[in-house]
Amino acid sequence: MKLTCENCGKELVLPDSKVPSGKAFSVKCPSCSGKISYKPGDEAAVKGTVEGAEQQAKKPDITLDIKVLEPAVNYFEEYDGTEPLALVCDKENHGDIENILKELGYRMSIAENATVAINKMKFNRYDMIIINENFDDFSLKENPVLLHIQPMPMVERRFVFVVLLGKSFKSMDKMAAFTLSVNLVVNIKDMGNIAGLLKQSIQENERFYKIFREALVAGGKI
Repeated sequence: MKLTCENCGKELVLPDSKVPSGKAFSVKCPSCSGKISYKPGDEAAVKGTVEGAEQQAKKPDITLDIKVLEPAVNYFEEYDGTEPLALVCDKENHGDIENILKELGYRMSIAENATVAINKMKFNRYDMIIINENFDDFSLKENPVLLHIQPMPMVERRFVFVVLLGKSFKSMDKMAAFTLSVNLVVNIKDMGNIAGLLKQSIQENERFYKIFREALVAGGKI
């Protein structure tokens, strides 16, 4: 299947084996990081035949990110885009986190390990990412998910609210959050108050970027 990003015009070829049959899905544009959505019957979003897609898939610029897929794994999130999407990288607390995210109106996706988390981020645009500092048995300094997020271009990073959970910092420590390139740090002992911490920090983040985002929209950047 071949999809075209309406934002930048980039063409993305997806192997038919990785496309959810008869279901809506979204994928992140590898060029501008915008969201490309597809719904069954939306033929306007699909261009070319399977044969043409197979030929196009040989081009490096189109298939560069596709090759990270493992044969038996589908990293595309199947959802209609009506709810903000959150990726949770925390095996120990995901049950509590799920209840909190539902309260805040988010749809949750769980990453089983760091490899899955990073591949999910390559193919989906998440509104929130919650990471345990020791996710997948890594230390804070060696956390692959955090290391993947930290160098993200600001044009992409500013639209993702990143939360870091752990024991190495105080909750709401803005300097620690800045140093670690996340939006919010929460100490595990404050998990009972995380809903309030999230609400407060998300509101502050939205106010901070409001003027900047309006300027991007006015300038045709997003």
